[in-house]
Amino acid sequence: MARQFPRDAAPLEAAWTACEGDEELSTKLRLVNPLRYLACGEESRRARHYRIRVGARDADTSLSVSVILALLLSDAGVGTVDYAMVWDQPHSEADYPGEVLAWIDGICL
Repeated sequence: MARQFPRDAAPLEAAWTACEGDEELSTKLRLVNPLRYLACGEESRRARHYRIRVGARDADTSLSVSVILALLLSDAGVGTVDYAMVWDQPHSEADYPGEVLAWIDGICL
C-alpha cells in the first residue's frame, strides 16, 4: 500500500522513499516505537512502574501521544502508571524539582 503524503510534504516523501529499502533503519524504527509492544501483542520484558510528565506548552510532540501511551500502559496491566500534565511548561521542563526523586523513593520502599 502506497503512503499518501500531503502536497506540502514533498520533501518528507522524498526522504521516506529514499529510506524504504533500508532494512537496518526499518528495524530501528520498529524497536523505538513502544506502542508496538503494548498494542500489537508483541511480548517483551516490561518495567513495573512508569512515570510520564508532559508539559502543557510542549511544542515537540502532540499532547495526545503521551495520553495514548499512558492509557495503553494502564490497559496492558504493566503495573503503576503515574501520568500528569504540567501546566505552562515546555517539553524538557515538564517536572517539578525534586518530585521525581520522591516518586523513586515511593516505588522503592
